[in-house]
Amino acid sequence: MRYGIISDIHGNLEALERVIAILKKSSIDRYLCLGDLVGYGADPGACLESVRSLNPLTVVGNHDWALLHPEIIESFNKYAKKSILWTAEQISSPQKSYLDSLPLIKEMEDFILVHGSLDEPEKFNYVFNLRDIELNFQLLKKKICFFGHSHIPGIYSCSLSQKRIELSSSGMVKFENEKKYLINVGSVGQPRDRNPAACFALFDTEEKTLWIKRCGYEIRKTQEKIVQAGLPKILAGRLAFGK
Repeated sequence: MRYGIISDIHGNLEALERVIAILKKSSIDRYLCLGDLVGYGADPGACLESVRSLNPLTVVGNHDWALLHPEIIESFNKYAKKSILWTAEQISSPQKSYLDSLPLIKEMEDFILVHGSLDEPEKFNYVFNLRDIELNFQLLKKKICFFGHSHIPGIYSCSLSQKRIELSSSGMVKFENEKKYLINVGSVGQPRDRNPAACFALFDTEEKTLWIKRCGYEIRKTQEKIVQAGLPKILAGRLAFGK
């Protein structure tokens, strides 16, 4: 089985369409989506429909959740808050119902999907430091956990015998039987690792490999749409710098 994995699209249609075009040429059998289809970008409705057309296994992200639970918007910064309030006026009731149908966690036979962290997933905690990573490995009952949220890709492995945590520097992993894995697949629509290229992953269960991939897209077009929509200009500017 070959999976295409996407996360943190954030209403960026140009990045999403570029990623989907690549995945459709990659003999994908099933798609996985780790949430945050909306927020920040100017095409939330179109991104929702594009993702839904893939019929993916999907979990809800915190920006998706904020559309359904407005009380959590108060925890957002002023730019994220404005974008969510704007987004709420752009998407349809059926689209909101779709987001409302998404679970916080999705478990498969060998892997699990979550937007933020296995630790209280409804709070959308980040996995940033060694303590976060160790806690998530302790909570991980499957071989692999795929997550997003921080917009920073990373592949972490933990030896079951030695309890030693390692970070892959290659953007690729060949899965080993005696290890568990936490994998952040990065962000399609708003990378924050100083690389503006859209980020996604290819997971092959037969080859037992995963590759984190990058691709360019029409950033200027996306930026113009954000400004024309009246959204904060900082949301457009940051796309060029991957932060």
